Amino acid sequence: MINERNINLSIILISYNHASYIREAIESILKQKFNSKIQLIVADDKSTDRTLDIIREYDGIDHRFSFEYLSQEKNIGITKNYQRAFQACIGDYIAILEGDDIWANDEKLRKQIIALENNKNCVFCSSNYYLFNEKIGIQGTRTPHGKGGSMYYDVPFIIKDNLPGNFSAIVYRKNVIERLPQEIFNFKSYDWVINIFSGLFGDFIYLYEPLSFYRIHENGTWSSLSVKQKKVEQMKTILFCKNLIQNKYDKEFDDVFKKLKIENAKISWRGVFLIKIIKGILKCKKEI
Repeated sequence: MINERNINLSIILISYNHASYIREAIESILKQKFNSKIQLIVADDKSTDRTLDIIREYDGIDHRFSFEYLSQEKNIGITKNYQRAFQACIGDYIAILEGDDIWANDEKLRKQIIALENNKNCVFCSSNYYLFNEKIGIQGTRTPHGKGGSMYYDVPFIIKDNLPGNFSAIVYRKNVIERLPQEIFNFKSYDWVINIFSGLFGDFIYLYEPLSFYRIHENGTWSSLSVKQKKVEQMKTILFCKNLIQNKYDKEFDDVFKKLKIENAKISWRGVFLIKIIKGILKCKKEI
């Protein structure tokens, strides 16, 4: 076991117009069974709804948490919002919860920090998570979880299969986040980019037990994109990473890029074929 009182922890709460979800998010933070002083960084990107007002309702409720609010003078976009939030962290460990997600287990932080304390070679600990579609409910988990356990993986694995999947399922070591090249924050960097570059400094550990909910909804930064848009974004990301990493992991990047290109071509072909069918139907109706 670990002495939690000796663990310095920072939690980043990322929010933007999450008034419909933010109560569930922040209550899942406050339910965490972690007995330490915790820095809670509220990185709200100038929400235009009641998100920030709702967050402030919880300030001071739990003596463990010190709420720190980043400037809301203007909207700076999700990547720059993450950059300033990371820079504000003072803890040895950094946990993230995006305002539309939920931590599903009140020992999430404890389980992940213990895993990192016991695996000094690992730069972050990710966990399995529930896929929660707000229209139909829980769709399953990221991977089968069975009786739990864990696995180790590295950058080549993460390039082929972005296993961590989302920030809300990860706890990072702060000293690794500090070593990330700042250029990645000038690019629209999703979790995939942060995790790939973190992996240049060590391995990862993955807990099969699902510890959070990833919410899928029409306004989500990633889930709102079409299948084609997601593949285009992934292809752009690969080219960016290859250039910045100076061609390390070329084979892994190229394999994924080729696969995405083929899949994108199929999507485009289906679209053209569907348009032709629709035009044919409309032409027949007109003739009739």
